[in-house]
Amino acid sequence: MDNILSNNSYFNKNTNLIEDIIELFGHNSQSDLLVDKFVKVFYSFFPLYDISKSEYKNLYMSAKSVLEFLKQRHPEELKIRIYNPTEETHGWSSPNTIIDIVFDDIPFIVDSITQELEKSNIKIYRLLHPILKIERHDSGKLLNILNDQKNLNTASESVLQIHIAHVNSPEDLQKIEKILLNLMEKVKLAVRD
Repeated sequence: MDNILSNNSYFNKNTNLIEDIIELFGHNSQSDLLVDKFVKVFYSFFPLYDISKSEYKNLYMSAKSVLEFLKQRHPEELKIRIYNPTEETHGWSSPNTIIDIVFDDIPFIVDSITQELEKSNIKIYRLLHPILKIERHDSGKLLNILNDQKNLNTASESVLQIHIAHVNSPEDLQKIEKILLNLMEKVKLAVRD
């Protein structure tokens, strides 16, 4: 995995920090090896130099949560989840509301989403957006995150995790989800035309 990402300056700065996070929280089982691999990719292009050691567990568990979310997906299936993570329910916590999105990699996703959230007066605190080559079974089950990200036989998938200002009301969470679902349909149609 390192050889693919080594040209990125964020990756080079993050390598030691990511390895520290994995050393503290990963490697507990065979399934954690996939989580460890995902953590490396998930944070490789995001600047982590200002992250305190007290946040390591949340970073690891946040990535693990996203991996669980994307484990089952069919081509062209849009997955959106909006939640307020808690230690009891998710194994990690955040003062922010979290939006996880998994979709085929198409142009304009990030710009469209950030513009729509800003238009709705929703403050974004953190946005992660790795684009992954994921090997899946015909059933949609995740088999592997491919080391060869240039693999032409596998479609790219966009994985987004957006940390926004805390939203408490279930109605407001549903409203944001509806806004994003409508937006993603429009972007999908625009790209196909």
